[in-house]
Amino acid sequence: MKKIIIVINNLETGGVQKSLLNLLKEIHQKYDVTLLSFFGNQEYQRDIPENVKVKILKSPFKHLGMSKKDTAGKPFLYLARAVWVFLTKAFGRSFVMRLMGLFQPRIKGYDCAISYLHEGPQKNLYGGCNEFVLRKVQALQKIAWLHCDFGLCGANNEQSRKIYARFDKIVACSEGCRRAFINCMPELAEKTASVRNCNDFEQIRELAKNAVTYEDGFLNIVTVARLSEEKGIERALAALAVCVAKGYRLRYHIVGSGDQESKLRNIVLEKSLTETVFFYGNQKNPYPYIANADLFLLPSYHEAAPVVFDEAACLGVPVLATQTTSTEEMIMQSGNGFVCENSDVGIQHGLEEILADPQKLNEVRQHIKEKEFGNQSIVGKFDALFA
Repeated sequence: MKKIIIVINNLETGGVQKSLLNLLKEIHQKYDVTLLSFFGNQEYQRDIPENVKVKILKSPFKHLGMSKKDTAGKPFLYLARAVWVFLTKAFGRSFVMRLMGLFQPRIKGYDCAISYLHEGPQKNLYGGCNEFVLRKVQALQKIAWLHCDFGLCGANNEQSRKIYARFDKIVACSEGCRRAFINCMPELAEKTASVRNCNDFEQIRELAKNAVTYEDGFLNIVTVARLSEEKGIERALAALAVCVAKGYRLRYHIVGSGDQESKLRNIVLEKSLTETVFFYGNQKNPYPYIANADLFLLPSYHEAAPVVFDEAACLGVPVLATQTTSTEEMIMQSGNGFVCENSDVGIQHGLEEILADPQKLNEVRQHIKEKEFGNQSIVGKFDALFA
């Protein structure tokens, strides 16, 4: 049984962490797996399969997985992190990691080491999994994972080029993300592969059983997302306002929280959409809000390979998304929904086409209800990395 160590910067709630947890559920019986996290979360750890060994670092590397809020009420920790932030902004993360490495012994004895988080901007004290694997883990094979549109994540620079060149393989979470990386670093193309994110479809359906009931006579649209600028929800509200003004009957249900929430609520008031748009805040279990919706909408400016596309589809809900890195393969090729131009007008036209021709929506819904959802092919591609 191959010994694999997977390195992540923290065990907080997030798309990357969620995809990792789903992967662990699929591979934990086939491999001897160790999960190493710079910073821990006890609640998240409870969901990790029991036979996966978990290591949480005590060395300064823990600061690469922390946020400012994690230091609240801990003045020494706050001060220590502030020093590392200053050094990172002054000299870059690679320099800081060399200093941190003086306090971290080398980890040995693995067949493969996987860095599960892509590079970020050098001036940010966050991440660092790639360099940790390269500097501090001894393994026969080293793999870097990509969960981003590399051209847009702020890491397309010479330092990243040197880092990725040292890995044996570079794995993207979709073919679109792989192409985006190759566009930035074509000389590393032969090292690349794509392995889609796993989903726990059985758990998703179980969690969705007590579905929220929406009002009949309307097209009920749901978005589950962080309420931040890149998610483009402000654009969705503008599109909805136009559709409502044209007499279309619809309701928009927004699940999530974030720094744009107040702004979005004000837009709803300004556009007189209080009878059309409903906010539900952050929900630990968002699936009941998706299950009875007519359409899942993701109006993002940019995305990598959102697991929510497959989650909505497995619940029988078609997706409408703006064109981003992975929408061609995840939505168009799979037949799971619709893709619109990545613009304010594009979202509006996408909604109007669906509203004007409900039969198209019914056809997609019927198609995805007849599909089988599973992770077998994904696990097969994961296994092939070690062949």
